[in-house]
Amino acid sequence: MARLFALTIDCASPSALAPFWCEALGYGVRDVLGEFVVLAPPDDADRPIVFLQRVPEPKVAKNRGHVDLRANDPVAE
Repeated sequence: MARLFALTIDCASPSALAPFWCEALGYGVRDVLGEFVVLAPPDDADRPIVFLQRVPEPKVAKNRGHVDLRANDPVAE
C-alpha cells in the first residue's frame, strides 16, 4: 500500500497562488525551489505536501484533475 505524498498544481505564478492554498489548507510555505513553491502543514502532520509548479504554457483547456475540499462549515469558508 502507498500513501499520497504530494500534489502538484501547474500554474503561471506559484507565489501569487500560494496565499490562496495556504489559507484554504491551513498550510504554510515551506520552501521555494526554482520553479516550485512547496506548501506543507505547519505541524508536519502526516498530510500530503503541495507543490505549486510554474509552467510557461498558458491554460488552454479544462484541468485534467481538480482538488475537492471539505469544510465543516462550507458557508463560513
